[in-house]
Amino acid sequence: RDTSYWDGPEGTLKRATAFLYRRIIAPREEGGMREFFEDNCAAFKGTTDKDEHQLTFMTLYKEYEKLVEDALKDFGQAEGMEADELGEMIQTAMRQDEGSSVAATKSITMLVAAADYKKFCRMMRQKSKEAPREVYF
Repeated sequence: RDTSYWDGPEGTLKRATAFLYRRIIAPREEGGMREFFEDNCAAFKGTTDKDEHQLTFMTLYKEYEKLVEDALKDFGQAEGMEADELGEMIQTAMRQDEGSSVAATKSITMLVAAADYKKFCRMMRQKSKEAPREVYF
């Protein structure tokens, strides 16, 4: 079986992306963020991109940003990387984007998007629509 897709710096970025997105959907007991979204998405219910942003949104974003940072640190440690090595790899890949493969470019875009405030707000709005409705007895 050919594993070259996962080799080299581009492979590392692909693995980092997969690791991060597994963390986003995994439950807390598996080191994931699922409950963070479930517990906090109600603050975004009924809001749109055009609404004034609430201070709560930025507070939650900062918490989320820390979770993403911790997940990427965990990935780096699991890969045996130095503390700043993954960040440097992402920065280098962004500068060399034109020469990267489509898969690597997609990984870079996804890693950067994971820490984007506007995308975070959109994701939370989407989660608020998916959240189970309260049941009244």
